Amino acid sequence: MLRAGLIKVADQGKESYDVFRDRIMFPIMDPSGRVVAFSGRTLKSETGIPKYVNSPETELYQKSEILYGYDKAKHGIRQYDFSLVVEGQFDLVLAHQAGYTNTVAVSGTALTTHHTMLLLRISKNVVLALDADRAGISAVKRSSLPMIEHGMDVKVAHMPEGMDPADIIKKDPHDFKQIIGSAVHVVEFLLRNLKTHTTDERTYKLRVREEILPLLVAIENRIDREHFEGIIAEHIGSTKEGVHYEVERLGELKTRTAETKHAPEIKAAKPALEQKISNRRLALESHIRALVHVLTSDYTWIGERITEHLKNILDSEEWRVFQNAEENAAYQGEVFALEEQLEQVKERQLLEDISDTLTQYAHLVAKDRLGVLRSYLLQAEAEQNAAKVEELLVGEKTAQQLLQRTIVIQKEGKT
Repeated sequence: MLRAGLIKVADQGKESYDVFRDRIMFPIMDPSGRVVAFSGRTLKSETGIPKYVNSPETELYQKSEILYGYDKAKHGIRQYDFSLVVEGQFDLVLAHQAGYTNTVAVSGTALTTHHTMLLLRISKNVVLALDADRAGISAVKRSSLPMIEHGMDVKVAHMPEGMDPADIIKKDPHDFKQIIGSAVHVVEFLLRNLKTHTTDERTYKLRVREEILPLLVAIENRIDREHFEGIIAEHIGSTKEGVHYEVERLGELKTRTAETKHAPEIKAAKPALEQKISNRRLALESHIRALVHVLTSDYTWIGERITEHLKNILDSEEWRVFQNAEENAAYQGEVFALEEQLEQVKERQLLEDISDTLTQYAHLVAKDRLGVLRSYLLQAEAEQNAAKVEELLVGEKTAQQLLQRTIVIQKEGKT
């Protein structure tokens, strides 16, 4: 209870107390639907009391890796081909009740790269429905960049001042539907927002350069980038060529800054390529081994499919380590929980959950590899070792492909 953050120890000599007392508790689940943490909303209206209290981070719960409601929303995201991102648990619950079963929520953190990958593996389209206050606009700016860098199409729903999705849905669900349907690309949204809150023309242009042009730098599609360069030029009364020149200049500056930032990594890099393993990856490996063990008797063909995908994800040494891992108490607990779960779950749901688990695992493996490969790539470039650079670039490309991969388990044929 203490390690999970459900209770806290008071001053010496006093009893421990319930962290979520007088609060509505929302279970936070991982992508497979297992409870890993809680969030509690206060029932009191007193000042000085935080509106939400979340579980602390543990081995099972990392805020940067969990999207609230993702386990329920992934089917809706597939159906509607876009994800709807809100800020709070109440926003999410009411959005689902209003028919937006593709809604997820961030819990006490901005959208991270890991969140982006969770959404991207189902759909590249996303709509942000965040609060219209200053904090909400800042969240739009922070959240948009990593998603655009990964090739996502990011739109923003314009929320009325002082209202959040829950307020709008309670008033009239049809109004919320119109707001989501009228969402515009994040570049256009921020242009309008800056224009509304900036009276001086020169200040407006400078803020566009500082806050919006970096988004264009992140857009890989040149046709898309040129489209928004034209829109920005029209808004600020400049030429499209002038905006394009500034975007190119910012891109070069970003590249030089990145090289300077990673310079210490070049000096610190070791001569041998070592394997880096994240705690989250280790936890997933235990879960996947348990899956293979449990499915061997009742769903042999699924276990075989999982093994095929694992051999494609891991290299020979990683596969050897995976097979020979110690079967500890955590593993036995996974086996027991899965045996009970299989008695209640439908085959289709099982296949979708396993597909999501394997996709997430492949992305973690790719992230671990990229973290190491990029350090050694910088070292090889500094040493002007062309052969090594070429070898590492091949490995980086393979890891990038694995990072973008979506795994699907099907009953017939290989995937």
